[in-house]
Amino acid sequence: MNNYHQIYNKAYEKITPEWMGNQALVDAYLERNIHTLTGFYEDYCRQFNFPSEGHAGLRVLDLGCGLGGMSLYFASKGCEVTGVDVSELAITGARELAAQRGLDIRYEVLDLSQETKDLGQFDLIFDSHLLHCLVEEQDRKNYLTFVKNNLTSDGVFLLETMVFQKQFRTPVGYSLDENFTLWKDMPNGDIPIRKIIQGIDLEQELKDAGLDIHYLYFHAELSFEVFEEYEDYPHQHLPQTARLAAKART
Repeated sequence: MNNYHQIYNKAYEKITPEWMGNQALVDAYLERNIHTLTGFYEDYCRQFNFPSEGHAGLRVLDLGCGLGGMSLYFASKGCEVTGVDVSELAITGARELAAQRGLDIRYEVLDLSQETKDLGQFDLIFDSHLLHCLVEEQDRKNYLTFVKNNLTSDGVFLLETMVFQKQFRTPVGYSLDENFTLWKDMPNGDIPIRKIIQGIDLEQELKDAGLDIHYLYFHAELSFEVFEEYEDYPHQHLPQTARLAAKART
């Protein structure tokens, strides 16, 4: 079983008082992590007239919220927001940032690869680049079941994730196995960090979980970071971006 808690707490060890006190640094970090997500969401809203009655009071669940970039975005629109992450360090930082901005956001520390907790019913469940971080098949099944169980009857699940494409090439220090799991070389041994499956398999995962896709778009280029050490890595050798919207099957 993958220890997501340990992996992602490690990633948020930089959340020190000095780092949090540098507003320009924090704002730049948040913007870098959400700019493709906000673009995706706003495109979806324009195409599907969502939400039809406006954002005020819209119940939103932000999964894999990290420091709460998307949670802050939705709360600033008047939504009732709950943010969830496996890292308590991330959630501590997210709560501080929400307080600094005077926004009322509920945050929970949960491992969504295991958790079956009922958080309530939500009009929108938004994946903040979480699904591709879950590398085990059962973890992903648990996650998607959680999503289905927490959607209202007409609620929407929005997902932006990376998917495999034939020209994908891993740089030095990474490897991709036959199960489409991306591994990173570490001093104490390789660790699995991403699941980069084929688009058709992604569709099947949602179908099996009782989620019906009503919007699916594959972008030829990956629009967000996957290899932090390789900012200039050729786009043609990166995964593709998939954006989809789904509803719970009734």
